[in-house]
Parts: sequence; structure tokens; C-alpha cells
Amino acid sequence: MERIDICTEDDVPAIAEMHSKIKFKNEVPNSEGLRDYYRKIFFHNPWHDKNFSSFVYRNSGKVIGFIGVIPRQMYFRGETIKVAVSHRLMVCPHSGHPFAAAQLIRKFLSGPQDLSLSDGANNMGRKFWEGMGGSTSMIYSMNWIRPLKPCSYAINVLSQQNGRKTAALMLKPAASIFDSLGAAKLIEPVFSSECTSVETDDRTLLDCFFEFSKYYTLNSEYEYEKWKWLMDFLRSNQHRGSFKAFAVYKGAKELIGAYACYQSKKRINEVILLLARRDSRNKVLQHMLSEAKKDNVMCLWGRVEPKFIDSLGSNRCLFKQGSWALIHTKRPEIIETINSGEAFLTALEGELWLRSPNDIL
Repeated sequence: MERIDICTEDDVPAIAEMHSKIKFKNEVPNSEGLRDYYRKIFFHNPWHDKNFSSFVYRNSGKVIGFIGVIPRQMYFRGETIKVAVSHRLMVCPHSGHPFAAAQLIRKFLSGPQDLSLSDGANNMGRKFWEGMGGSTSMIYSMNWIRPLKPCSYAINVLSQQNGRKTAALMLKPAASIFDSLGAAKLIEPVFSSECTSVETDDRTLLDCFFEFSKYYTLNSEYEYEKWKWLMDFLRSNQHRGSFKAFAVYKGAKELIGAYACYQSKKRINEVILLLARRDSRNKVLQHMLSEAKKDNVMCLWGRVEPKFIDSLGSNRCLFKQGSWALIHTKRPEIIETINSGEAFLTALEGELWLRSPNDIL
């Protein structure tokens, strides 16, 4: 008999086993680290609320499907609203229950939240979500990419393609030479000599977050202890790189922005958070690019923040589709706010901070 139940910690071993079966075709056994991940994210996060539970789909008592739920709080026109973020929708392959995923999504969307989010969705998840009355925010489904060493970056992309790793390895020395001889200068960022940046602590970064997001119609609510938990989690994801945050100043003391990123050993840095005063977005972006170039970074990338689109374009950033950002709410004014770019939805509010290139934990 099939049914959807509220997920409990006792279900975690079965969920981790399903994860390994789906991600690794049972070639990699689930580990205690992976089980700890599911416990920490869904049962011991600082936003945990029994009224916003994750769900499992059972068949004859066996877990064959899962949708994780993380509650958050946001401000909309001064009103505190409840937000639920879905993460890790999974159904066992060949389970014989093709509609289990749709039923899990329906159960999630019928919860008490004012707004439902999922910004790590694939095409199938998007199809199910829209079939349940949700919608896709195209602007928050875009990534930006800024190569700083274009030849080396092109070789790196080539090396990720099956059957082309050997060719990429052979071309790598030539790519470095072309970059050093001037190819990178074709897209060299403009240096902003009037700006300086310093590595900053969690509390200062949170102050920056509040200062530079307060003008948005929809933005996030954070208490320091919850923010600290989030920052510690980001630092623990060392397989994504070394997590660093910087405050940007005009002159010596005038704070105009901040950014946080993963500095990868592969020299491809992922920007998790980009903040700026309304009149200084271009300066902050240019400074971040310039500092990355000084550090010999090959490429930067991140999720598009609508207010930065003009600056990203004028600084020769490329745009491409990322994972789908899905929204669901019964309040059309919230949808309008998100689609107009007046929502401050960074990679920290949805599930992008949870995503990792390697799930073997």
C-alpha cells in the first residue's frame, strides 16, 4: 500500500541508501557522512519547524521517494512571510510508481507556507512543478560566467567532455602561453583603483546583507545565530573550495558592497553572494573581477542577481541557463515582485548553498 508520511530521523538511512542508488547506481555505498548530512540539513538546521516537515513516499512500508523541506522567513513589504524551500526530490528508479514525484510535490505545495521555492530543479522537476500550478522565474534561472583566462578556461571546459580529455591535456600548455601573451587582455576587467577590500567576519557580512538588501520589496530575515550556522556550513563545504567573504570600501572607510565566494584550487571561483550600494554596483563588480585576476583566477561564475545585469553585461560577462528557479504562491503580488527582479533571492535563500559537485560525504 502506498502513502505519503511525514519524514522522521528514523527514515534517514533509507533516504541515504536511495540517494546512493540514484546518484551512483549502487556503485558507492552510502556513508555515515551522507546520513549526517541529511540529519543536519533537515532536522537540525536553525529554521527547523515541525509545521514544515519533509515527506517520504512509502510502498508497503519501504521508503521509495523523498522531498526535503527547509523553512525560512522573509519580509514582503514589511510583513514577515513563511517560506518553504524544497531540496532533494528523489524517487527510486524502477519503483513502479511513476507519479510518486508529482504526489510528493503536491503534498509539499499544499503546506502552510506563503511562498514555496526550489532553485535547483531539473527539467522533470520543472514539468511536475508547473503542472501543480507553480511557475518558473526565468531571471533567477540564469547564471553569469566571466572568463579571466579565456584560453585556459576553454581547455578546462573541453577536458570535462568525454573523449576529449587527452586533447585538452595536450593543449593546456599552449592555452597558458596564449593567455600570458595577451588573449586575456581582450576581456580584461577594468581596475577600480579607488576601491579596496578586506576579508570580513560573519557579523560584518550580515550587516552588509541587511544594509544592501533593505531597498528590495522581498528580502530575507536573518538572526545572527542562524546566519552564523549558515556561514559555518558554507565553510564546511571544502570540496567546493575555500569560502571567503570580503567587504568593499570606496577610499578607506566608505562601505559600498561585499561579496562571498568559493576560491577553488581549479581557479574557477563560485560567487555565492554579491552585494552593493545602489550607486556602486559596477564598482563592486569591477573590483571583485580585478582582485580575482590578481589572484590568477581562471574564471568566476554565479547566479544572476537582476539588479546587477547591466553591470554584468557591460563587464563582458556571459549568461547561460542554470538550474530552474521555481516558485509557487497564492499571492500574485509576490510572483510579480519576483519576476520584476525586486526580490533579493541570493544563492543563500533557496537550495543553491546546499548543492555540491560531489555527494560522496
